[in-house]
Order: sequence, then structure tokens, then C-alpha cells
Amino acid sequence: MTEPKRTIVATPLSLIKAKRARFAWDRRVPLGAPTLFAGTGATGKSTILAWVAAGLSRGTLPGDLEGKPVLVAIIAGEDDPEAALVPRLQAAGANMDLVVLMDGRAEDGKGFWSEHPTVERHLGPLKETLIETGARVLIVDPVVSMQSGSSNSLSDVRRDLDPFVKFAKELDIALIWVHHFNKGQGHASDRMSGSHAYRDIPRSVLLLAKDEDSGERILSHDKSNYGELQPSLAFAIATAEVPVGDGDVTQVGRAQYLGESELDVQDIVGREERTLGSTRL
Repeated sequence: MTEPKRTIVATPLSLIKAKRARFAWDRRVPLGAPTLFAGTGATGKSTILAWVAAGLSRGTLPGDLEGKPVLVAIIAGEDDPEAALVPRLQAAGANMDLVVLMDGRAEDGKGFWSEHPTVERHLGPLKETLIETGARVLIVDPVVSMQSGSSNSLSDVRRDLDPFVKFAKELDIALIWVHHFNKGQGHASDRMSGSHAYRDIPRSVLLLAKDEDSGERILSHDKSNYGELQPSLAFAIATAEVPVGDGDVTQVGRAQYLGESELDVQDIVGREERTLGSTRL
């Protein structure tokens, strides 16, 4: 295959028109750019995200989509759709007609089969399906489930995620990547597993932690390329029973928004480190 000729194009900034940043969730989740949503395991990330997705599907979240229910697409790499994803969204009050599960499909002439979408194999078809459905939000939970390279390699993470940035801008969608904390020390955002590219690439970073004193989940705005960081928010997670047919029910978590919080995720992380340090003495 012949290597394409490459050049550099210089564009005077006077020819580029300035515009206002727009948000699916006011000043926290931008449209046309990726947002990272990170936290430790078992803190309720998927439950809080169900609350976000439900609000977007009903048009109730403050932002540029408020009053305009939109289609939310989800790529679920860990949750069972029937036993976890659907009941959780139902408990959150989502408009289930406006939430779709994106799954890969392959065929070879003998038949077809389902497969989990990856950047390497499915980015083009994913873009086409997002256009066809008119989705305005894509949630990838977790983002590493779509990657083929090493999550510790800067070049591998860039190779996988940079194309996402391009098509999020082209389609003007809000892209939410879910990621995990490791058990390291230091600033909360430094505890994200893998390469620092996970924090560098997104235009907004949201961190979630559980306050063990109150049981509340604290969501902090840790990075923004579009203005000031927003106040931390507090959520409670209660158990909800959801009918699943034949008179049976299943139990899932349901997030309840409690308002702004003076507590920050970094406060919680620092408290955990001090407790761990005193235990070692």
C-alpha cells in the first residue's frame, strides 16, 4: 500500500469563528467533547450515571439540552443488560424508548454473531449508527472495554481514544467515558488506573467517591477546559425494587440527588490516606 503524502496546513485564527461551549449537563458534560467519569469500584458509578442518563432522556438536566429529551446510547462492557442495566435505568425513571444499547455484530457469509464493540473494529459502524439514531450522548462503561492496546501505554491510549474525540466533535455529541481508580496515593485524579492520557484527553473530568462517614456519594468536578470548576454534588443511593415480569421483582440501586456539597473527593481520598497511615504506625 502506498504511503499517503502528508502536509501541514496553516490557518489564520482570524478565519476561525469563536463560539460558546455547550453542555449536555450544565458546565460538567460538554457537547462535542469527551468527559471522563472516574471512581473506585463499588462506589455507585453506574447508578449515578443512570441518574444522568435518565435526566437526559427526559430533558430535565440543566444545560443546553434542558427541555429537549434526547436519545442516550450506552456501550456496556461489564453490566448484564437484563439483570442490571435495564432495571437500574427503570429505577432512575429513564424514558426507556430514548436509551439504546450499542452492541457489535459480525458476519462471514455462514452466519452472524454479537461481539463487544472495540475502537479498532467498530468505530466506523458506531459513528454511522449514532448518526442514524440521532443520539446526542454516548456512555462507554468502562472505556477500557473498547480498547485493544495497553491502558498503561500513552501511545496506545492515544491511538484508541483520539479518534473518539474527533467524531464527538463531528457529531456534536456528549461522550462520557467511565474509568476506574487504582489503590495508589496522591491527588484523587492521579489515582486513575493506566496512562495519564485518560485525564489529559477529556475536556471535563468528574470524580466519584463514597463518604464512609455519611454513606453519601460525592461527585466532584476535577477538570474543565471550558470555564470554572463546578461545586461538588452529593447523592444518596437507596435500594429500589423493580418489577421484572411474572410477578417477580429485582433490587437495584437508585440515586437520589441531595444538592451541592462542601466536601470534595480529594477530601475523602486524603482522609483515607491519613487513616491508612495511622493504621501502619
